[in-house]
Amino acid sequence: MNALRAENRKWPKELTVVPKEQWQPVDWDDTTRNCVWRSRDFLVQIFSEGNGVDRISVNRTDQTPDGKWKGGITWDELQAIKHAVGYGRCIAVEMFPPDDKVVNVANMRHLFVILWCGPHEQFNAIIPWWKSGK
Repeated sequence: MNALRAENRKWPKELTVVPKEQWQPVDWDDTTRNCVWRSRDFLVQIFSEGNGVDRISVNRTDQTPDGKWKGGITWDELQAIKHAVGYGRCIAVEMFPPDDKVVNVANMRHLFVILWCGPHEQFNAIIPWWKSGK
């Protein structure tokens, strides 16, 4: 864990793009991961899910004493991360799947960015408070 903390200190506070040759290898089909960002506090990976949706996967870069990623990522942190990685003008949702579809293997948060949403005014009809901005 001390090595991880030392590595974290090498990264800036702001998210920075990680060159592809420095991406950590993974044990899954990696054809949809198209960008990785890193700061001393967060690892952010962008995946193209198809059908006009990108997924922003976020985890902290520090671990608990039992070796799990620290949780507790706030709404404000997620909003700031969404903006920092270039999706500030887009709508994103966090999904809570049916019980039989839950995959919970790490303290990660996933935002699904709707790339095809068009003018945000269309949401006034389905989200009443949207128009007022409150």
